[in-house]
Amino acid sequence: MRGTNTGHGHVWTRPDGIKARCGGSAICPVCARDQAQTIAHDPRLSRRLQDYDLERTLEEAGLAVPVATDYERNMADRFLQIHQGDSKKAGAALRLWIRNQQR
Repeated sequence: MRGTNTGHGHVWTRPDGIKARCGGSAICPVCARDQAQTIAHDPRLSRRLQDYDLERTLEEAGLAVPVATDYERNMADRFLQIHQGDSKKAGAALRLWIRNQQR
């Protein structure tokens, strides 16, 4: 919850200034849950996220949009949230994530 010393400090700034070394909402389930709850309780954030360009992010990552799996689309959406709608940055992060998954 915002304004409290709960959460890992990535989704909202904690008053005590602590930030966990968990990787943030892209890979940490606690931060991802905090982010989802924050978006659900703030309609301005949900509207803004609907404007994000998921297809362009998939293209930036080198994925063909018609054959992208649901999992790849979910990860693209997650990276878009992290990079605040910047398809180029989110696509680069998704591309790196996919490359690391193939190792």
